[in-house]
Formats: sequence, C-alpha cells, structure tokens
Amino acid sequence: MEIKEEDRKEWYALNSSGKFEEAQEFYYNKLFPAVLDTFEARFTRTVEKTDVLFSVLGFTPEPILLTQRVLRPKTHIIFFTEKDKGANEKIFECIKRFSIVEYTLVELSSEQFDGIYDTLKEQMLLHPAQHYAIDISGGKKSMVASAAIFGRDYNFNILYVDFDKYDPALRRPVPGYERLNCVYSPSKNLPEIYHSEPYKKEINRKDDRSFDLQKYIRNKRCKRIKDINYWWAYGFDTAKEVFEYQGSYYAIWDK
Repeated sequence: MEIKEEDRKEWYALNSSGKFEEAQEFYYNKLFPAVLDTFEARFTRTVEKTDVLFSVLGFTPEPILLTQRVLRPKTHIIFFTEKDKGANEKIFECIKRFSIVEYTLVELSSEQFDGIYDTLKEQMLLHPAQHYAIDISGGKKSMVASAAIFGRDYNFNILYVDFDKYDPALRRPVPGYERLNCVYSPSKNLPEIYHSEPYKKEINRKDDRSFDLQKYIRNKRCKRIKDINYWWAYGFDTAKEVFEYQGSYYAIWDK
C-alpha cells in the first residue's frame, strides 16, 4: 500500500484546523497502514532479524509498531508506565489493532535506573533467546537511558525510529518519512573488539598449516567461542592471549 499525497494533505488540514480527534482517526484509518507497509519495504533488509524485541512505550505507539513490522519478532515485550487516565487504554487499543505478532505488556513500577534495569533483566530471563533487540524510541529520558545501558550490557541490538522530515507547525514527523536507526549492534560496535586497540592486537590468526591447535592449548586454561558477541561475557578481556583460528575465538589464561 502506497502513501497518497492527498491523504497527507487531508491529515494536515484536519490538524491545522484543530480537529485533532478527526485527524487521529483519519491517520489510523488511511495513513498509518500505508506508513507501515512503506516502512517495512524500506528497512526490512537493513537490520538483523530478532527473536525477542523489547520496546519502551511512550505516548505514541507508532514507533514500536513500525519496528515490530520490520523485525517480526517471535516475542514482543512492551514496557510502559502509568499515564493520565485513559491515555494507556487508547494506546493499547492501537497496539492491538496493528500488531502482527503476539506481545506482552509489562508495567514498570519504577522510573529509577535499578527498577527499570531489573524489570528488563527479569523479562530477558523469562524469554531466553539467541537474538535480542530493544527499541528505545519512546518513554522518558530516564527510561531510554536505562534501557540503552541494559541493551548494551546484554548484547542487544539497540534501535530507534527517527524521521527525515518534520513539520514544525504540527510538531510531528511527516507520515512516510520515518527512518529506522540501529544505534548499536554488538556485531558491529562491540567496544571490547572494535574500539580498543589492545584487544585488537591480541587477536592473531593462527591459520598456518603447521599450527597444531590441540598441542598449543594442551594443559592450559582455555575457552573457545564462535560468536564474538560473547567476548565480554566470558572474560576474554582478562585473558593473557586471544587468537582466532578457523572461525572460532580462543582465550588462554595460562602461558
């Protein structure tokens, strides 16, 4: 479904004339289905798919629905806080209407770092998976900051819905110009690997034919991983030697 320019103009006219409820109804009936289709077509090949998606919900449900449409996770956990009376109900109705996967709503009882972090971790433990992502488009700054720190600690892809065109008069993005940003990916941005020279220098390929791996690691405290995302989790930064061999990474603590 394509976004029609006449629909954009109609939506703009309704907002400009103060008919905000009519504008919102028009947006969800006419514009948003096309926005979802356009967004999915534009970004579906630009980000990694995920098993579990965490989303921080603010006052507008559109960003998390856009991210959900692109990632199509097996599980979608949506974190929210209590708002003005009736506000959450309207948002939840929209999520129910446009969601394409099963989702779970989890209320954050605290807006403090520890409370948010612990709630996110609890849900991660309840939903074990190999690939996680977290959308930090919505919520207060304290929620976004806490969610981003958590995502970095546990190797989540951290995503954010931005926009290329913004209408300053309406204070809203122009429909159809939304953009999905991956602000952090452990496979591309892991600091311990990609932004730290000492660790980079330690990774020496031992791929010459004369190298005997079993003889080299015999009687040494050694750990092997295939996924470099788990570098920090297994303490590779504390190893005395780290090397790559035939697609796997080895850490040795005894020399």
